[in-house]
Amino acid sequence: MLPLEIQRNSAITRLWHSPTFTTWASLATRSMNLVLLIPFILRQFSPAEISLWYLFSTVISLNLMIDLGLGVTFSRFIAYAMGGANGTDTTEKPVDRDHESGPNQSYLLKVVGTQQILFAWLTGLVFLLLVIGGTLSVYRPIHFLSNPNQGWIAWSIVIVATTVTFRGNAYTTYLQGINRIAEFRRYETLFSLAAILTSVVMLYFNAGLVGLVAVNQLWNILSVLRNRWMCYQYNEGVFVSGQSFKFDRAILKEIWPAAWRSGIGVLMSYGLIQSSSLIYAQSNQVEQVSAYLFAMRIMQIIITFAQAPFYSKLPLMARLYAQDNRQQIIEVAQKGMQRAHWTFVAGFVGVALLAEPVMQLIGSNIHFIDQRLWAIMGIAFFVERYGAMHLQLYSITNHIVWHIANGFTGIIYIMLALVAYPLIGVLAFPLSMLAAYLGFYSWYSTLKSYAAFKLNFITFESKQLVIPSLILLVIALNSIFHTVKI
Repeated sequence: MLPLEIQRNSAITRLWHSPTFTTWASLATRSMNLVLLIPFILRQFSPAEISLWYLFSTVISLNLMIDLGLGVTFSRFIAYAMGGANGTDTTEKPVDRDHESGPNQSYLLKVVGTQQILFAWLTGLVFLLLVIGGTLSVYRPIHFLSNPNQGWIAWSIVIVATTVTFRGNAYTTYLQGINRIAEFRRYETLFSLAAILTSVVMLYFNAGLVGLVAVNQLWNILSVLRNRWMCYQYNEGVFVSGQSFKFDRAILKEIWPAAWRSGIGVLMSYGLIQSSSLIYAQSNQVEQVSAYLFAMRIMQIIITFAQAPFYSKLPLMARLYAQDNRQQIIEVAQKGMQRAHWTFVAGFVGVALLAEPVMQLIGSNIHFIDQRLWAIMGIAFFVERYGAMHLQLYSITNHIVWHIANGFTGIIYIMLALVAYPLIGVLAFPLSMLAAYLGFYSWYSTLKSYAAFKLNFITFESKQLVIPSLILLVIALNSIFHTVKI
């Protein structure tokens, strides 16, 4: 048996190089930034300022979908190249694995070069969308402020920083594709800790909405510069001094079928979900809007944490697929899904129990949303996470069906929400979401991954789905029907 000190060092080393642990550490610090700011924001800001702060967060998060699915697709193709693949055949599966011992250098350079140039072009589009569409979405909420000029200054900062951050997504895509997730997340953790410190200092000295927005967006810009530096550190012969990237039409033609399908999928899923916040934000009921936007932000934090154990393994699974190692893919996916489900349930239950008491304790200017609304949101997003992970698992085959899965789901959601919103108000959003995910998304995505990897419910899901889903369902239904107060 190894001495205790060696065992400790070995455990620390494993955690230091673990994509899941470092992703969780990064998410923990980024979420801690939000959590530590909550007491200051809820106590110092008016309901209108709270609403605008979380509306800014929603608009910023929407830049994730503007890359039209190119980010996730390029990350997958970079992983294929790192696994030795050399393009795709007509069935959209990686072929030519003569380079399994290492990356296919020429193919990697073509993929990364095309990716970098496309992201540079799209950055201009993002800027225009923020200036036009983003401004229209925040115009009315800004005028609910006692000093609208402060709101416009803050929004101008958001436009510039979000544009720069979008350009930086190209660097993040590369680092994830070459599976440098642990290194990337470690640096991200350090920057998030610095952001926490400076944000708390700004709020301690009552810097207000503009000060808080400015310091947060500054760290986002610095993070882009950090990621660019990391790309040159882990260059794989691609990011080197004097290297000029070239746009390759053949690469775009190869990647585009998967990219546009992914893009439609993101637009019809994440885009529609977040659009409910933009629509509801136009309401005159400022306190209810601020409570809903706050709850949606908390739910997004839970979802992000729950993604880490599975999504951090996607580059690895893509590389394993390029090497035709199906059994290891199944093992990695099952373990990641199990941890993801438990993380989601723990976050959901913790917020249900603690949100309102904590908000009362800190003297919040708003209340938490009704427990029934939170319970329905919890069930809906749990079902969405279940289907999304199976859809991501199937997507490593590079046969992308996001446009089908999310397209039909989005149509169902829109139709139900339009009918229900005038009748039941904000409850229409999570109820319509739940119906859409149960009605199509979850079972369609699951059947696809089951068929691709020859899975079945009993052997694959019994270990990782049944118990956490039952716990969540019992607690949520108790809350909805008031049999137990949580």
